[in-house]
Amino acid sequence: MEVTVEGTEITPEEFRTADWITKVGKHVKELRDAARGDRQGRQDSNARAESGTEPGDDKKKTAAANAAYKKLGHKIAERSIVSYLPRLPDNDYKIIIRPKCGLALTKIPNTRLSEAVRMAAQIPWIKGQEKEVFIVNDKQGTLIFSTPDIDTVWKVTRIKSIKIEGKSYDVTAYLAPHEDSGRGVVRGIDPRLSVEELTEAFDNSRNPPILGVRKLGNSSSAVLIFKNGTVPRWTYCYGVPLKCVLYKKRYEVCYRCGQLGHRSDVCISDHVRCRGCGMTAPPEDHDVSPSVSCVAKVI
Repeated sequence: MEVTVEGTEITPEEFRTADWITKVGKHVKELRDAARGDRQGRQDSNARAESGTEPGDDKKKTAAANAAYKKLGHKIAERSIVSYLPRLPDNDYKIIIRPKCGLALTKIPNTRLSEAVRMAAQIPWIKGQEKEVFIVNDKQGTLIFSTPDIDTVWKVTRIKSIKIEGKSYDVTAYLAPHEDSGRGVVRGIDPRLSVEELTEAFDNSRNPPILGVRKLGNSSSAVLIFKNGTVPRWTYCYGVPLKCVLYKKRYEVCYRCGQLGHRSDVCISDHVRCRGCGMTAPPEDHDVSPSVSCVAKVI
């Protein structure tokens, strides 16, 4: 699977950190060995071509080297946006709370954010009966609420806004699917339909059991979460067949600051960069001169 994202810069100190080397160093060594074998394979292939013989395992070596490069590139892209978060209970429900705009998570204490979510969901904190776990993922600009209680899930997913220091911030809350659940993307739906209307529309006997529906912004696409791991080729919405394709995890990129992990509509960074040339704080009449250094393809 190939994933193309906007590049992000890292300092040499970040690249040389012990944890980074621990995680990626092994793959780098494998890449070097594979690249060395690939070069030798090409030399042998040229020698065989000159002598009129057919190549043997050179194609396999090249394919293995390419696969190793893809694997490392995907790992680097993942590590560049994934925060080092504590492990959550496997059997808990995980709810993702995504602020829409204007909320700088890094500037607000985590305990205050937790209090704001509890107040919005009307879930009191009782000493000695702490079942929930609240985590702030400041890298991706989201809040994670983990709970074993299904009633709490319904309360949290109904949150539309949270209030901090007298100011209200709009949020979107949804239940994260289990790792064993299948996820598919359908296109061609009416953007005016709500999540409740779409859930009812896909409740069709022709469709496999569906746990939930999540709209992709204001577009005509939506993600269907299936109870089983198998994703059907076709689904039916109001009796209309819609093609369903396998959901592929993609890493969000901000076109405002150039960083990975969040979208531009929720960016709160003060460092605005030109998407085309990388210029800091570009004026409105800025003439873009594309630069290769600010764009990268991660495979």
